[in-house]
Formats: sequence, structure tokens, C-alpha cells
Amino acid sequence: MEFLLDLLIGTASMRFQIEAANFGFKYVFDRPELDLAGKVDELIQRLAEHAPHALLNQGALAARERASTRRHYPSKAAFFDEEIWLLWRQPRPKAG
Repeated sequence: MEFLLDLLIGTASMRFQIEAANFGFKYVFDRPELDLAGKVDELIQRLAEHAPHALLNQGALAARERASTRRHYPSKAAFFDEEIWLLWRQPRPKAG
């Protein structure tokens, strides 16, 4: 199972992608008792705590709420489709 986290900043003008298998969690928090899924959940919870207006997809919502079941996307395309849908639903900044 692959864990992927996308962070979009501003009006999605900056995008950061974290592949959990290659991420240095120890630089953010030291929780060696957590497995990779638990570390991803912890990271999402911390990010959501400091960014209360953040848009969260279904997987991030489940992690933030500490749901007993984790949201799995059938493909990366499904993950990205939900991301695009969330961005389209956001109000557009007014020109000028």
C-alpha cells in the first residue's frame, strides 16, 4: 500500500507531494511506536490542526477524525480526481 499526501498552497499555485515511504517523519515528530499508516495519520492531524481552513479529501478527513477505517483510493487517478474536484468547488478570488 502506498501513502501519498498532497499539499496545495494558496490557489494551488504551489504543490508539495509527500510519499510517506520516503518521508523523514522523525524530523517532524518522533513516534517510533507508530507504523507508516499511523505516522501519516499523525502528520495529517498536525497539519489540519495548524491549518483549520484547509481543504481535506476523504482520506485526510478520516485521518483527522481518527476514523477506525482508512479511505483507500483505487488508483492515483482517483486520488487526483478528488483533489481536482475539491479545487473546482472553491470560490474563485475576485479579480482586481
